[in-house]
Amino acid sequence: VPSERAPLGAPERQRPVPATVRPAPAAPRTPPPDAATIAAAIERLARENPMERELAQKQLRAAGAAAVPALINALEDENAPARRAAIAVLGQIRDPRAAEPLAALLGTSSTPTWNVLSGAFRALGGEAAPALVDALGSGDDIARSRAAELMGAIADPRFADPLIERLNRDRHSGVRVKIAEALGRIGERSACEALLVMLDEP
Repeated sequence: VPSERAPLGAPERQRPVPATVRPAPAAPRTPPPDAATIAAAIERLARENPMERELAQKQLRAAGAAAVPALINALEDENAPARRAAIAVLGQIRDPRAAEPLAALLGTSSTPTWNVLSGAFRALGGEAAPALVDALGSGDDIARSRAAELMGAIADPRFADPLIERLNRDRHSGVRVKIAEALGRIGERSACEALLVMLDEP
């Protein structure tokens, strides 16, 4: 087998020197949207063109926390699609400031609005806990029922005590059923006694 070593006296081969790897230049940072840009995007939420509405939602999501106050104001817009778009974006941003204004809409008679609202609360998760507990004490049966349903969907153990307390005194049978279902999903042992008492009721 021929030797790979160079014969004595022969000049040694120069090993190639690896080129210095330079890091790629950092991408320029996109400046956050200013108030005028956010206001213009909010206005486009009411446009009939779905592509314009979609672009507006994308801009507002990118603005993040800076867009939350304007989106909360948009919840009172007379245009139903604009209101639903604002609800959806608030859920996507997941800022806890949105929970209370969104909870004020739980009694809505609009099924499309409730569907979007439900998704927003599920996205907020535990951030919505104080607002949902407050809504559980609402004088509106629909709002209480939906608050209980959302508590069960989020299944935060912190919901167990207020749900048990409400189960013991709510007079609306439909709301009590939603509370019982929520407690079953949360699975806290502390709810067992209250649920057994409910089973014994006529």
